[in-house]
Amino acid sequence: MNDHTAITLTPEDRAAIERYLDEKGPSLPVAYLFWFFIGILSAHRFYLNRKASAIVQILLILVVVGIVWWVIDAFLIPGMVASERAALRRHLTGAAIEARGRGRAFDPARAARNR
Repeated sequence: MNDHTAITLTPEDRAAIERYLDEKGPSLPVAYLFWFFIGILSAHRFYLNRKASAIVQILLILVVVGIVWWVIDAFLIPGMVASERAALRRHLTGAAIEARGRGRAFDPARAARNR
């Protein structure tokens, strides 16, 4: 903020400034609406010209979501492994049946690569 202590404003200047702020300045209700509806994207911070902290907030949200997802995956991995093994088992079973039906030797590694 600049030091303008030697200059005083007229009442008209002060009134013009306040009118401008009322008409064009940031609004508390609008800021809260941005926060409530799209605050996850830091819209309220962008609206209030806090761009740096808005970007930091977005990055932190992504990190937190990523960490939470990572922790959840620790519990989901057994099911994902079982599901992938079952899918591979179905594929290899079909490949074995097809190979035997054609009188060929069955190679699981080759069949898995052709999945």
